Amino acid sequence: MAEDKGAFLGKLQEVLDKVAQALEEGCAEVQKIRSGTVDRLKIVRQEFGEIQSKMEVTIAEHETTQRAYAAARRRLVEATKSKDEAAEWQAYHEAEYLLQQKGRLEEREAHLRRRRNDLEREIARLEETLKQSDQMLHKLELALQLLLSQADDISSLLEGADFRALAIALELIERERRRLSRDLHDGPIQECASLLLSLELLDRFCAEGKFDEVVSCLKEAKAQLQGTMTSMRNFIQGLKTLEPEDTLEGAIRNLAHRTEVTYGVPVKVSFEGKMPSLRKILLAHLFYIIQEATINAARHARAKEIKIMVSGGEDALRVKVVDDGVGFDVRKALDVAEKEAWGLRSMLDRAQILGGEISVESAPSRGTIVTLVVPL
Repeated sequence: MAEDKGAFLGKLQEVLDKVAQALEEGCAEVQKIRSGTVDRLKIVRQEFGEIQSKMEVTIAEHETTQRAYAAARRRLVEATKSKDEAAEWQAYHEAEYLLQQKGRLEEREAHLRRRRNDLEREIARLEETLKQSDQMLHKLELALQLLLSQADDISSLLEGADFRALAIALELIERERRRLSRDLHDGPIQECASLLLSLELLDRFCAEGKFDEVVSCLKEAKAQLQGTMTSMRNFIQGLKTLEPEDTLEGAIRNLAHRTEVTYGVPVKVSFEGKMPSLRKILLAHLFYIIQEATINAARHARAKEIKIMVSGGEDALRVKVVDDGVGFDVRKALDVAEKEAWGLRSMLDRAQILGGEISVESAPSRGTIVTLVVPL
């Protein structure tokens, strides 16, 4: 037993070190995204200020030209009435010149206004990206701090512990670390790298005076940034955890609201019976299973509606997550889940930690029903 405990302790420390390293790398990558966003925001704000100044000058020049044009028109009318051909000719040509000048100034003002509006929208997008990256960075740093604060006394976790449950939890930590690293690298980081290339191309087109290409590149960069923001929101959505004050009912209702906002899929929630008071660690595993099933239905199943039904009884808590999406081959998915860091495997493992049972009913084009029963 002592040897098993020592070996398990060593393995646990190894995994905790890997998790800490992954969180540190995640913090560094998000910090890089944040730094690039801050730099870009500074450039855009500076250009916005310059455009604003140019607009003020252009508007002032337009007003001056407008007054001069009106005066020239009056002189033309007066010269025509007095039949002073020399004065009429001079007033006519002056008015014609001022009219052309006024048109050029109006065109310039319109161009500057469009550019200013584009910059305003880009500033708003960059500020939102900065806000999202700050939130993500805060969560990653908090997770790292919590992990490191426990790392010095992990032996206390093994006192009276169920080694099988700990082994499952250990594998869960490693699998979630790999998925977190993969999702961050393949999602927001890759998209930000692509956006950076577009901005570098934009700089080149500006320097070469290729303004048609500049407009096209700006449109592409806008679409890329919108996609990146969506990826970051989805990534943050996947990081959502329980707050200390959360109840099971409150956490599920918040999950339903976030899913509707993020994915645009209506989520109906129902509760029957008395909701049990669970320890936070068990509540966290229970909530993760419900969250994983719900987000999978919204993100992958292309569901038009999702239902979360919770029923509390004397002996057990029963949860069903039902969707009308495209469905999938459960047997094939379970075979894949045995080999890969996939959400279904984590759901099964967490159900085992809870001492409960989980079943998944699905088939292509028939939707999916995830049923969880947790003994009380």
